[in-house]
Amino acid sequence: MATFKGYKGYKGKGSTGVIIPHIDLASLIAGIDLSDETALVTNEYYRQGYNGEFGRTSHFVMDTKSSKNPAAVLLTPAYTPFMLYGRGPGKMPPAEPIRSWMDDRGLTGSDRVIRNHIAKFGTTGNDFLTPMLGEIKNNIVQKIQDAISQALTI
Repeated sequence: MATFKGYKGYKGKGSTGVIIPHIDLASLIAGIDLSDETALVTNEYYRQGYNGEFGRTSHFVMDTKSSKNPAAVLLTPAYTPFMLYGRGPGKMPPAEPIRSWMDDRGLTGSDRVIRNHIAKFGTTGNDFLTPMLGEIKNNIVQKIQDAISQALTI
């Protein structure tokens, strides 16, 4: 770090100081690469035997605009809560996600039978994501710390 001498600091006494560069923290954090964390999630998804839209489209982004505190956000398909936590019996699910699920598995025929079964009995979820969140959080915190340390190094 750059230092300078003779700074007239507290009550005019000379001292040695450190120049700290200005950091645009939001831009710095927004630029952090989260592809490793995305890979952790999608690899676990495939390891569970899944092969669908979640694995192809889910990814982490750093959200620095929607709140005062930056957040890593996992963007996923709309059906993700039902995949992770299940769904109770009642209303029939929409056709499109079921058709997509059938196409991913090479299944043919009417989606109505599956939708009726879900409406009658519900589904159980498979929350493979929650056990991974601690590791993912630690990875992201380390990347943020590394980015800030690198930005402060002159």
